[in-house]
Amino acid sequence: MATITGTSGSDAPTGTPNDDIYDMLAGDDTAYTSFGNDEINGGAGYDTYYFHAPFLELVQGFSVRFANGQMIFDGLGFTDTLNLIERLFVVTDNTSTFSDYVDLGDFGGDSQIWTYGGDDEIFISAGDTTVDAGAGNDIVHLNSGTNVIYGQAGDDTFIVTNSTGVNTTIYGGAGVDTLDVRGLTPDPDTGYYPQTYIAFSSMEVIIGGSLSETWYGGDEDNEFYGNDGDDNLQTFGGNDSLIGGDGDDNLEGGDGLDFLAGGNGNDTMDGGDGDDRMFGEAGSDLLRGGLGNDYLVGNEGNDVLVGGDGADNIQGRDGDDRMYGEAGHDRMLGGTGNDYLVGNEGNDLLIGEDGNDELHGREGDDRIFGEAGYDVILGNEGNDYLVGNEGDDVLAGFDGDDNLHGREGADRIYGSIGNDWIKGGADDDYLVGNEGSDALFGEDGADSMHGREGNDRLWGGGGNDYMKGGDGNDYLDGGDKFDALFGEGGADTFAFIGNWRHDRIMDWEDGIDVIDLSTQGLRTGVETATDAFAKLSVVQDGADTIVSITGDTYNSITLIGVDAADIDVSDFNFA
Repeated sequence: MATITGTSGSDAPTGTPNDDIYDMLAGDDTAYTSFGNDEINGGAGYDTYYFHAPFLELVQGFSVRFANGQMIFDGLGFTDTLNLIERLFVVTDNTSTFSDYVDLGDFGGDSQIWTYGGDDEIFISAGDTTVDAGAGNDIVHLNSGTNVIYGQAGDDTFIVTNSTGVNTTIYGGAGVDTLDVRGLTPDPDTGYYPQTYIAFSSMEVIIGGSLSETWYGGDEDNEFYGNDGDDNLQTFGGNDSLIGGDGDDNLEGGDGLDFLAGGNGNDTMDGGDGDDRMFGEAGSDLLRGGLGNDYLVGNEGNDVLVGGDGADNIQGRDGDDRMYGEAGHDRMLGGTGNDYLVGNEGNDLLIGEDGNDELHGREGDDRIFGEAGYDVILGNEGNDYLVGNEGDDVLAGFDGDDNLHGREGADRIYGSIGNDWIKGGADDDYLVGNEGSDALFGEDGADSMHGREGNDRLWGGGGNDYMKGGDGNDYLDGGDKFDALFGEGGADTFAFIGNWRHDRIMDWEDGIDVIDLSTQGLRTGVETATDAFAKLSVVQDGADTIVSITGDTYNSITLIGVDAADIDVSDFNFA
């Protein structure tokens, strides 16, 4: 065994292949060793230890640990003991990478570690430490103290393991680097977490812990996991993935094509610019898509979803959700629950799905479907297409030439301004054309139909219908069953096609209104209108007049409050 003694200056002793003792004394010394069980005593000053192996294979799986205040280095089947050594290097003569294991344990003091290439695993304990992990996929376990870590090239992972807090700066370097703080634990006596400061750059993946954390990303592609606690995850550029986990989290994607998932809790999410995908998950969440063509899903809870600019796809799913498309041609689905949907600008598609929903198209030519439940559907501006489907729905077109369909249920449908096309569908519906020249179809059920302003056309369909033309020159066809027809103002036409059963004209204006029997085949060949009129039966019945085709007991027209003597050929259209 050789003993190598230094001086009070800066020495650089080199050992032998045997077991050596280095007493380097004072000064900033550097010791070079290779084989053998060596003891290196640094002494005062800033001392460095180099372990040298000529080939990669000889240094695979070395370790550095601490015991009884000493640094113990194990490698190549030898054990070196280091005292008062501040820096550690492990090197080989070839350029291949290798795997290292470095544990600074409870040695304390200021330490520096350089591992160069290879997939390294480094454990840091108390004290201020600088680590240069070198190239390779490295794992660095952080602890208390002020630490500066250089990950360099490779996919590195930095793990927080101490409950006393860290004050650490990490430079990730090239590769996909991960910071994992799940090991940061509260004080066992107080239950409080320590004040923690971690600054980093070139960090792509963040895995949060059980406390409420704030993480800011950069322009690269980041992947953040909040886990427990009320977390604040924000990135600026890049295509990012932000996962809130448990707690009421705030997620902001910034520029790029981002993926945001709130997890449990009442989360607030902003996609920023770019075509983002956002999922509220459990809880009552607020999602804002921002610029771009975004995909927003509320999932569980009573969520608020705002598409922003762009052609957005917005889905409420479970809960009573509030959804706003904003600018762009948006596609919106309410899901289960009683939802509130607003398309706003653009030609939007709104589908309420299950529940009693309220849907507003606003600007643009919108298509809106209530589906199941008792829905309120408002088209607003533009030429809109509105469908109630199941349930007793309320539909209003407002401005524009709208197409409105009640379908199943006893619906209330209002055309409002414009020339509207209105269909009641099944059950007993209430239809109003309002302004414009509208077309109203009662279809099945006992319908109440009102043309109001304009020259309207009303078809009752099946059922005992109540029909009013309103102002203008209107066309009324009661269809099958027992209908009550009011022409109201204007020169109105009452049409009777096929078998109409027994209808009543409630406000006949002689010399102004016309009864249309042109489809009954009463005028053939060279026959005149007078010849056709002769085939009718016109009889007085109390204060009313009953008109029918002679011999037809199945169909009749009753003119309420009209004298039979006032009815002549001029009151009919036989074509």
